[in-house]
Amino acid sequence: MAESDPKVYLEKVVQRVDLNREELMRKEAVTPVWHDQAWPKFLSIRDLYGPTSRARFLKKPDIHRITCRWTAKECVDLLERILNVEYVPDVILWLGPDDSLYVADGVHRLSVVVGWVKDDWGDNLPSEAYSDKTQETESKLAGAHVRELLQQRNIGSFGDCLDAYTQYKELEKQLGYKPTPAEMDPASLRYGERFLEWELKEVGLPLMWLKGNYAQAEASVLSYQAEFARLRELHNDVFDTPEFQAAHDKLMEKLGSHPKPNVSE
Repeated sequence: MAESDPKVYLEKVVQRVDLNREELMRKEAVTPVWHDQAWPKFLSIRDLYGPTSRARFLKKPDIHRITCRWTAKECVDLLERILNVEYVPDVILWLGPDDSLYVADGVHRLSVVVGWVKDDWGDNLPSEAYSDKTQETESKLAGAHVRELLQQRNIGSFGDCLDAYTQYKELEKQLGYKPTPAEMDPASLRYGERFLEWELKEVGLPLMWLKGNYAQAEASVLSYQAEFARLRELHNDVFDTPEFQAAHDKLMEKLGSHPKPNVSE
């Protein structure tokens, strides 16, 4: 029997990997080029599409639970907050010695954004990708609900927004001025203007980097998860209050200090 409010199946959006701890630690003898560069504070929308997309470097270690715990409304609520440049907690990444971007925390948040860009809401996968027929049915219902909500809230699909932006720029070049509703369908014009804003501004997910070797990153993640669970309970899972944001900022500062690992390096 299908759930009344089924969860969106985002499991396949970010590649799941079996973390080979020993192999990663062996590779740490060679420092990736990125370690000598500035650490980006944002993973913006423009970082996630096109030939230079960083999405292909994203990986989630198999320690994470299945990415299938959010409803369609929760996914679209988050996406709306991100696109409106409202507060969302940081996604925590660790740059591995193989140049992969390992997601330490924030897999669901990241999967929503990448899923929107890829148009992957878990509803168009082959049957063998699901654990059983019930999960397939619920995933298709949830994915369809996401698409409906995107239209209802005037967000649209990423493909619609990109097409509108392309049309907007072509018309602007032809006309010599910014298109108006007289030259462009109002809905497409709205999508095109919003996409232009996303191109010009840092719109996306804030990032926190775990700097250091594997053992340091592992210790930091365990410390963060325990503290974040305490914060969630203390603030009743309400993340958009000044009190929670201030407490979370302090936790982020603490995370950057690298707790001493419980393993020999």
